[in-house]
Amino acid sequence: MTERGRGKGWVRWVGIAGLAVAAVGGAIYFGMQPRGGQPQRPAQPEPASAQALGVDADAPLERLSEGLARSDGMALAIYLQRLTPPADAPPAPMSAAESPAWLASLESLRAGFPRFSAYGRASALDAASRLLGRYAVVPSPADWPTALGPAFDLFAAALSDQDAGVRATAVRAIGGFWGWMPGRDLFTAEVKHLADWKEGLYQLAVRALADPDATVRVMAVAALAALPLPDQAAPAVAAVRDEHPDVRYQVLAGFRDRRELLDEEAILPLLFDPVPRVAQMAETVLKHRGLTPDQIGLGKMVVHPLPKMRASAITLLRERSDIDPTVWLVYLSRDSDDEVRAEAVAALAENPTLEARERLAEIAATDASPTIREAAARAGQPSDRGTIETTALPPLPGSTSLNPRAN
Repeated sequence: MTERGRGKGWVRWVGIAGLAVAAVGGAIYFGMQPRGGQPQRPAQPEPASAQALGVDADAPLERLSEGLARSDGMALAIYLQRLTPPADAPPAPMSAAESPAWLASLESLRAGFPRFSAYGRASALDAASRLLGRYAVVPSPADWPTALGPAFDLFAAALSDQDAGVRATAVRAIGGFWGWMPGRDLFTAEVKHLADWKEGLYQLAVRALADPDATVRVMAVAALAALPLPDQAAPAVAAVRDEHPDVRYQVLAGFRDRRELLDEEAILPLLFDPVPRVAQMAETVLKHRGLTPDQIGLGKMVVHPLPKMRASAITLLRERSDIDPTVWLVYLSRDSDDEVRAEAVAALAENPTLEARERLAEIAATDASPTIREAAARAGQPSDRGTIETTALPPLPGSTSLNPRAN
């Protein structure tokens, strides 16, 4: 999709009234390592030093802002506490009178961010997210757009942080802002401004898909899977082939109900994933989409690591009359093994459907094997068998629908 088209997509989405906030599941900082131990949290600054600066639980917001600009850990702890509502109370709305001081504090947080500890930088991201949450409560003041710039700068800086926990915290936070809206009606220019801000966050999330740390990539997949805009969510689907099992698992979990982005053809190979929980998740997703155990079993043969097993699936397809084999055969006709492709061509030659004829013509023009190209050309010659209609057989891998079809 072009940048212009994508921007229009954001504008249309942001312009929908009453959009709910898209929540992205994930652990908080230092609880997100895929399979390793959790780093120790740095010790908090001594209260005495904070008191020397005049920062305590009763300090005015302006004094806390001074501490934030100095990267004072105690000031940040108090600041975060003030932004955290009681467990039984929702966030309070931001009044027009108090908003300037809070916006100034966000600027101070941005200034002091690089010098906080890793734990402090992650906490700063949490504080910025909570502050933006205050502006989402009705009624929000008219100066809400002022918060977007420093908040974006914080997330962008965090995505370049040397600490993977900070980067993962940033991506998780970004995923919570797809549906964020200020608690007021917006002018057209404000809608565009907000859409541009979200597009910027989106670019950060996409960049995180290539992060060297698996936890960050997991958070990026989760964040993008939460996007209801298909074109924007699509880049995360490629991570189904990621080298780390946690990332592959997250793709399956995040796109379980989004067949238009993650089809059965992409899921089937994961039935043989070397990590059992990923293979089990792949089977769970296929069952959730309506495939029967018999169909999943056939699918396992179609994607089996051994070429002989994949070829044997073609023999089974020829012997069965209860399913339409066309999609399966087309899939196998793209196999990396010459013998499997040759078997698929022979089976497609017996299949009078238009899809089979078209695939044979394609093979005759493009296959790497001259022998297979010649066989496909012969099989694709017109005959008097015509085509057949399909009505009520079990669904096939890669089908656009799981509704049964049959001969």
